[in-house]
Amino acid sequence: MRAGARIDFLKSAKLEDVLTATAQVVHQGKRTGVYDVQVVNQLGQVVAEFRGNSATIGGALVAGDEGAS
Repeated sequence: MRAGARIDFLKSAKLEDVLTATAQVVHQGKRTGVYDVQVVNQLGQVVAEFRGNSATIGGALVAGDEGAS
């Protein structure tokens, strides 16, 4: 399995812009997930789009963290 992310920057944002990010779960399975995030400015123009893929693996990533979820 793999995890990854892709960001497409579609329009330049300016320092004074107000940016809003909206996230959506595209797919959430037992071991994998796909998530989309769209960033718009105060005019509703799309500034960036993000797609992330996650994979759940068995076991702890950090020693002593076996109970974390």
